[in-house]
Amino acid sequence: MTANRVIHRLCTICDGACGIKVTINGENKITSIKGDPDDIRSKGYICAKVVGMQEFYEDPDRLRKPMRKVNGQWQEIGWDEAFELAADNIHALQTKHGYQSAAMSSGEPIYHSGSGVLFRDLFAQTLRGKFFTCSSIDEMPVYHVNQHVFGHALFWPGGDFLRTHHMLIMGSNPVVSHILGMVNVKKHIKAIQDRGGKVTVIDPRLTETAKLADEHVFIRPGTDALFRAALLSTIFSENLVPNLPECVVGLEKIKVQLIEFTPESVALKTGIDAETTKRIAREFVQAQSGFAMGHIGTVLSPFATVSAWLMHLLNIVSGHMDKPGGLMFKENPLFTLETMPDPGPMCSRINGIPEFIGQLPMNTLPAEIIIKGAGQVRSLVTLASNPVLSAPGNVFADALPKLDFMVSIDCYINATTCHADLILPPASSLERDDLDVLFTQTWPRNLVRWSNKVFDAPEDVFTDAEILVRLGTSIMARREEVEPTASEEMILDADKMGTLNYFESIMDHQISAGKYGKSSQALTLAKVKQADHGIDLGPLESALPSVLPVRHDDSEQRIDLAYPAAMSDLPRLTKSLAVTPSEFVLIGRRDSRSVNSWTHNLSKLVAGKSRCILLMNPEDATRLNVKTDDVVRVKALIHGKESEVENKYIDTPVKVTDVMMKGVVSLPHGFGHLFKDTKMSVAQGNGVNINQLTDPEEYDPITGNAVLSACSIAIEKLKTSD
Repeated sequence: MTANRVIHRLCTICDGACGIKVTINGENKITSIKGDPDDIRSKGYICAKVVGMQEFYEDPDRLRKPMRKVNGQWQEIGWDEAFELAADNIHALQTKHGYQSAAMSSGEPIYHSGSGVLFRDLFAQTLRGKFFTCSSIDEMPVYHVNQHVFGHALFWPGGDFLRTHHMLIMGSNPVVSHILGMVNVKKHIKAIQDRGGKVTVIDPRLTETAKLADEHVFIRPGTDALFRAALLSTIFSENLVPNLPECVVGLEKIKVQLIEFTPESVALKTGIDAETTKRIAREFVQAQSGFAMGHIGTVLSPFATVSAWLMHLLNIVSGHMDKPGGLMFKENPLFTLETMPDPGPMCSRINGIPEFIGQLPMNTLPAEIIIKGAGQVRSLVTLASNPVLSAPGNVFADALPKLDFMVSIDCYINATTCHADLILPPASSLERDDLDVLFTQTWPRNLVRWSNKVFDAPEDVFTDAEILVRLGTSIMARREEVEPTASEEMILDADKMGTLNYFESIMDHQISAGKYGKSSQALTLAKVKQADHGIDLGPLESALPSVLPVRHDDSEQRIDLAYPAAMSDLPRLTKSLAVTPSEFVLIGRRDSRSVNSWTHNLSKLVAGKSRCILLMNPEDATRLNVKTDDVVRVKALIHGKESEVENKYIDTPVKVTDVMMKGVVSLPHGFGHLFKDTKMSVAQGNGVNINQLTDPEEYDPITGNAVLSACSIAIEKLKTSD
């Protein structure tokens, strides 16, 4: 009998991207998946979600062949026919209605594939239409702020939690989410505390991270920008700003704007008393080292861009930036940052928001499909995207049937792809070789990690990247006498060379052209592939100002604190102080065994009692005469009134718990697989969709980012548990 073999690779279920070792027996079956103790980043750590790697690969509901809908019924077809069908329809509609009649929607799972992201972007440019991604739902403000403060949207500094003495966390729960590749956060929090440091969490919920912290402070949802402004006001008014690097400009401009947001003036709104705010500001600045972090919880608010901007300001004016334990910068061995236009040439015809990093706001896509006129979207390509569940307002389900043609690159017939005319299922991540690109950028050490495939994909199974290349070339073949762009030439070259070979050649070139490819012991892709556990290139080092990217307008490399668009939104933030909050506010939450909507068909990750329940503070429960397991109706409030739109409510069981701030309730997102035309036998009927309560017409005015948190609601008790 053939001996067992062990493959070292990355887990692709969540942002942790932990190193794992997969054991395969002689019958080519997975016998175990364990943490890789020698992995350069995770050091053997894995979370409960890792079992999803095997479950997803073996899931009987996962599609293996292209599926075409004929008279409402799905029929299996061959790949050649599928690509011909997709290209014919997209090309015909673009010929009749123009390039912008085609659109692409991309979701979160593709970010776990370096090759997938590369060819996604190249395909979107090849389509020559409109591009929408999940980034414009939950992180576009950070890209905007990076662009204007540091000089490039993709220049993403990170907090050095491996060496810090003070970690200030706002609106993030990294113990569960592993956001930005943070793994084994419990261990790192303890290490901070062991070296005499402090972890402070500001959150409307006593999260899993907050339970480990030295201090947790409740904050009213949606007021993160006010709290951050008050921290900065304290730093300015008490003259706590240390000497900053010469490349930092605009300090005096922001002082004038922000000093008026005193801790006293915002206390009633945030729910945090002035003395606590002042103390936190002093502790942060005076710490030996420190950084502030915040992500989804604060980027889904009505002041998302201002909030992201103020977080960067906290890290910069505290003096901790570019120092060990603070906000640090790195030179990624896998890519260099080319300058990009700001903003892009296209604006949304729905709300006028300009495209940014080539993307338009996702929450406008339903209107782009429904509203007639020049530029109306007639065909749509979705890639690992489920906006019916993940986008605000639950309006995609009404819009998608109005398309003339829709093709989905996806493994499931889910709430979104059930509306498609054609589904092209990609291989699972266990069937592809790949390179960790995104999470290499966010880890606070310089490193690089190849991910080996576990199984050879069957001949008639293709990766996401291969599908995108094949579809792109098929569309281009129908454009007579059209000169290909640079991106289209890359797609054509990949088709000739082989997608994986082409991706490897690009990555090898990037490595050789970068800092680590020019050293005396030059790094190459071959060396990366030979290192089963990854290559550690050393700690982050102080690198200002040379590390700063060249700006698109060729102006000086700098850190510019005075971001005009964010500063112009401060009067709106001031006005929010006078707005009376609703009795109840709804926030989402992460679950330790769940990632957005796509993991809910994996039985081991949804086993046991449903976790899609409403968390409620005991005082609120007493006032409503509600007990644990009672069922309540949660209704959306639009402009202070109950929505008259049908289905703007959800019925859900309650758990009474003191982890919630008074007046705040919480539901996890990504649930609500209630659609009869789906084929997700485990997920169907599991939980309710929090986004039925969100308003698609409410968005951050600078970026168009959706508002999916801090939603005003009313609660009505329906029935008592037996």
